[in-house]
Amino acid sequence: MKKKPSQEIPTEPQSDISLIKWTGITIITLLLIVYPYNSRYLFTGYLFSYERSLLGAEIAFTVLLLAGTIYLFKTAKLNSWKSLLSAIVWLMPLTYLISNIGAASAHQSHIMIFVSFMFSAIFLLGLYYGDSLNARLVLLYGMLLSGYGIVFYGLANMMGQIYYPDALWYQQEVYRVSSVFQYPNAYAALLSALFLAGLYLVIQVRRPYWRFLHAFMLVPIWVSFMLTLSRGALVIVPVLILLVLPFLRFKQQLLFLLYACLSIIVSFAILGKMTSTMNAIARAVLPKVKGGPADLMSLWSKLPLEGWSILIVAALVTASIVSLLHHLMQERLEKKFASFSNTKLSYAVVPAALIIVTITGAALLLGSSAVRHLFPGEVADRLENINFNQHSVLERATFYKDAMKISADYPIFGAGGGGWNALYEKYQHNPYSSKQVHSYYLQTLVETGWTGLVVLIGFLICVFYTYIRGFIRDKDGDKSHFVFYILAVSLLVHSAIDFDMSYIYLAAIVFVSLGLMGAVYSNHIPLPAKISNDEAVGKLWNIGFPTGIALLAAVLLVGTCRAYMADGYYRNALTLASEKKHSVSDLLVRLDSAIRYSPSNPEFMIRKIDWLNQAYNQTKDARYEQNIAMLINQLRKSEPYNRDLLLADFTYQKNQGELEKALSILDTGIQNRPWDIDFYERAIVEYSQAGNLQQRSNASDALAKWNHAREIYEKILYGIDLLKDLPKEQLQGRNFSVTPLIRLAIGQIDYEQKKYADAINLIKPLTTHELKEQFVPQALRIYLDSLQAQGKDDHALRDKLEVYESKLKK
Repeated sequence: MKKKPSQEIPTEPQSDISLIKWTGITIITLLLIVYPYNSRYLFTGYLFSYERSLLGAEIAFTVLLLAGTIYLFKTAKLNSWKSLLSAIVWLMPLTYLISNIGAASAHQSHIMIFVSFMFSAIFLLGLYYGDSLNARLVLLYGMLLSGYGIVFYGLANMMGQIYYPDALWYQQEVYRVSSVFQYPNAYAALLSALFLAGLYLVIQVRRPYWRFLHAFMLVPIWVSFMLTLSRGALVIVPVLILLVLPFLRFKQQLLFLLYACLSIIVSFAILGKMTSTMNAIARAVLPKVKGGPADLMSLWSKLPLEGWSILIVAALVTASIVSLLHHLMQERLEKKFASFSNTKLSYAVVPAALIIVTITGAALLLGSSAVRHLFPGEVADRLENINFNQHSVLERATFYKDAMKISADYPIFGAGGGGWNALYEKYQHNPYSSKQVHSYYLQTLVETGWTGLVVLIGFLICVFYTYIRGFIRDKDGDKSHFVFYILAVSLLVHSAIDFDMSYIYLAAIVFVSLGLMGAVYSNHIPLPAKISNDEAVGKLWNIGFPTGIALLAAVLLVGTCRAYMADGYYRNALTLASEKKHSVSDLLVRLDSAIRYSPSNPEFMIRKIDWLNQAYNQTKDARYEQNIAMLINQLRKSEPYNRDLLLADFTYQKNQGELEKALSILDTGIQNRPWDIDFYERAIVEYSQAGNLQQRSNASDALAKWNHAREIYEKILYGIDLLKDLPKEQLQGRNFSVTPLIRLAIGQIDYEQKKYADAINLIKPLTTHELKEQFVPQALRIYLDSLQAQGKDDHALRDKLEVYESKLKK
């Protein structure tokens, strides 16, 4: 039966009193305040050490989602775009679920499935819990309280009252502020968002004390921002301002830029002193050796007291001037530009002027050393290096090119969660180490293919379209919810050039903000009448959608709890192993429990293989070998690119006497990791030794082994030549060179084949090395024997080597 056309869609709930809703909002707010201080582990870093915290966060938000379905039964109606957004958001974890079918790493794919479902849950909670002004305000000020707390926590590390590892990042002989994130660029992304949000609230809030508070925070935020020394974030700030200004009325645009300029000028006025104070404190406070204790300073010590005093006075002066200017200018600007503010042109004048000023300022800053020298030395150096030829830009360009190469082989559904981490060494242009693509969108492309990237962009377009459409039509003067737009767009734009979204806290801020953006105006956009007026479809949605979400949450909760229990069993096994009081069988009981609850985790499997190897070496029990073979075969299916698996498989095959299989595994390692010198080294040594063993029984096979070792060696030389073509500004990454062991192995082959001149030329560079270096004495013995075979000698080196060897015998 068809209903009559529905009435106007309500924009706010009739009653804002819901125990489930307000309990959920309170818990979300508390989590956002607490979680940042665990950012070092709440990070999708594709390492076992991060997994426990990730699983804990997933359990917390899954429980919140499960409880929230009770509220959904009351509020989920098929009558507006809210229902559309609440459905679309689940397409993102669905793409991760599909990409799991052909994942390069099954375990990392499972982790990212959980993470993507968690982000969708966070969005859905924001979308439905943010259905009233009071709810949005609580979440808004919860996020701001969290952000402001992070700022002061970072400053306390700067001033020496708190020590958090890498809250001050020491890189290239300069200190960079990173606060809880231990990565300055991620901190800079948050600071830019907080700075713009604070500026907006200064011009938006009605109560003077709130305006004073937000204005007070502008200087500490901008000083912290500059001390991150993040060039990318600094370049992006003008872009973010241009994404904000068009939504402000002309008067607001003028005040926004005025207060921004004022706070930045005051910040720059004290930046030199703050930089020198930070450097002096850091040299005195930070541990002298890694892992050592920090020598914290009292707040009342000279340097911290001076630093805090300058900062607080500058912040108070800025807040006072901003408050006074706002009181004096707001109504005057309103009256003076009343008629102009009603024209469409008024929204474009200030952004256009900003573009001109930004271009002019950038030209002066980058082209004039006199202007740059107005800044502290470290800041001036970073500004001077803003160009497309500095190492971070070149390295990112390489990451992006390599990501596109992976995507070309996994175009539709991607390589699964963690696909970049599993595959990048196979595709990389040079031997860098990076578990992140340094771009949220390209990482999504690698992991979920073009399908996942289109879904992500489509979802973001739907949310921003819903919000912007409603914002433009909304004539209400109170638009504090625009802060959610600022937070989301700031972090999403910066995440295009960095891995901000790998931090669960930052990603939670984004998805909560997106959900709250959807909550503000999505009820204003009705669905087609054929859908919204169909009573049967409406009832099915009202019951089916919350039920489906509840079932999904229950399944996820079971899965994450099992993974969390597996983590606990594994850590218990490691604890028992460290006590060295328990037998291998006792340890394997705990480890088997971990594997039973999380059978795809390679950390557990590799550990079991290692312990079984130890047990076999002690007992020679064939059952241990059989278990090793079974585990390797099982792991080979789910983690074909796992480095530890290849090494474990090599060891097993060699122990079984399967030399050809063992050597083939090393060749696979070189193919999968063409810049991993360890695989080259081990392969050359094994082929060399295999040739030595076979030279009397099978000369042709021995020659084939030696020739293959030479081919591998030539690949190394070719790679070294390729690295010479890297721009001088780009860092090479990991070591990729001819090691002493490689010189020893190839030199041995040359000696056996009577190619004495080649052996001499190859090993001669080691004559300048210390004899205590591994493999150097053995290589030099071949060098001397090769000289002697040519009727030559190096008496000084021979005497030196004999003295060293005699000392070792004693």
